[in-house]
Amino acid sequence: MSIYLLKSALCLLVLFIFYKMALENEKMHQFKRFYLLGVFLLSLLIPLITFSYETEAIKVPVQSQETIEFRESAENGNFRPSAEAMAGVLSYTLWTLYGIGFAIFGFRFLRNLLQIKNKIRNNKKIASAKCTTVLLRTKTAPHSFLKYIFLNKKDFEEERIAPQILAHEQAHVMQKHSWDILFVEILQVVFWFNPLLFFLKKSIQINHEFLADEKVISENNQVLDYSKLLLNYSAGIHHTSMSSAFNHLLIKKRILMITKPFSWKKLVAKLSLLLPVIATCLLLFNNKIVAKPASVEFPSSELQQDYLFYIEVEGEKIKLNGEEVKLQGFAKKLDEITDKYNEEEIKNGNIRLRLMNIPDEFEEKLNKEYKKTTYFKLNPSEDGLFPPAPPAPQAPPSLDELPEPPAPPVPPALVKQSKVELSRTEALEKRMAILQEKEKRMEQRQEELEKQQEMLKRLQKSEELQAITEERKEELEQRRQEMEKRAEKLRDSAIILR
Repeated sequence: MSIYLLKSALCLLVLFIFYKMALENEKMHQFKRFYLLGVFLLSLLIPLITFSYETEAIKVPVQSQETIEFRESAENGNFRPSAEAMAGVLSYTLWTLYGIGFAIFGFRFLRNLLQIKNKIRNNKKIASAKCTTVLLRTKTAPHSFLKYIFLNKKDFEEERIAPQILAHEQAHVMQKHSWDILFVEILQVVFWFNPLLFFLKKSIQINHEFLADEKVISENNQVLDYSKLLLNYSAGIHHTSMSSAFNHLLIKKRILMITKPFSWKKLVAKLSLLLPVIATCLLLFNNKIVAKPASVEFPSSELQQDYLFYIEVEGEKIKLNGEEVKLQGFAKKLDEITDKYNEEEIKNGNIRLRLMNIPDEFEEKLNKEYKKTTYFKLNPSEDGLFPPAPPAPQAPPSLDELPEPPAPPVPPALVKQSKVELSRTEALEKRMAILQEKEKRMEQRQEELEKQQEMLKRLQKSEELQAITEERKEELEQRRQEMEKRAEKLRDSAIILR
């Protein structure tokens, strides 16, 4: 479980870094919304994926009971002694800590919901077709949650709230941004130990602001007026973390996004990098890559005549004599099968095993159940149901190792001819050895050339990245100068108006 959570967190980190580097500053807010919502689900699913390929089953006889084991997994032969007592204490401690964190974050989540509910219930409400406006007596920034927009009562009655601000909050309501925040808040309660969720939530909230700004600009097409409103507007921030507020802390970033031109070329180029990133996550953080042996069926008559029972375990599925059983009922079912035999037959009888792709945790649980059975009590072993692989059987002696029969006498002429042939064969062998050395040298040179080519490619990429960063710096500097000029103009206009 801990390995799964670590892989999930690393996968989320890779996908989130890709978002921050490639997607956050692009004007594709709807895609970014679904990407941020789906990236966490993707990080949960990828570590569960198992890649498998088919191969021939290998039969390994077990010496003690003549069992046959089929195993084609990465853990083959890796049997370690269990430390059940320490594992139990550690598991209890971790689950206790998880329960404490779950309770704290769950309390925070429910408290925020209760605060919003009290604000709606204890204040005046004005219903409309699109939303319900809640007028608060306290000084607060305009913010929204679900279908409710929260405004200061005095500012609303004196009409001091700009129409663009109301349109901005209505955009939050109509696009149902609160459901995104609720989804992430629930994830934070369940996975409170993952700090990346905090940054994921912040990115979702910032993207919500971009979406609402885009909606307001598309309706009135007054970019300059809306930018001035963002610069001049100031209000409190007394709202809960689950509501969408008119956030003036990100004004500069929002104005840059409003004035930023849309480029299809950049969009396609950056989205083309997404598939390699997901493929990399699949290769790095998958469950495992295992060989899947071809299934071998044993006739029931053979099982009944030659073996006491036949156990087949594939993944977490268990079959006893072809009948599927659950882990909890494994010991009971095996005792029912062996009840018809006496102690002598159980001790001297043979069994068949077929074991494939079994997770470590499930293997330990199955071993515990197996040790409860009558068969194990009469045939005890330290390794239980999963004995270590036996040494490979010795191969029969080759023809070279067999004693040679005495050779018949050879005539002198044949002896001379054989010596000449031997000298020729020795010369050919020497030439073959020289050619093999040359081939090895050629392979080494080829590898060196490939390494040099990779180094050249990396240098070229670094130079390209450096050129891109310099262009980006120049572009940002130009934008900063333009923003300073705009700010000066706005200050001048504000001074004139005063």
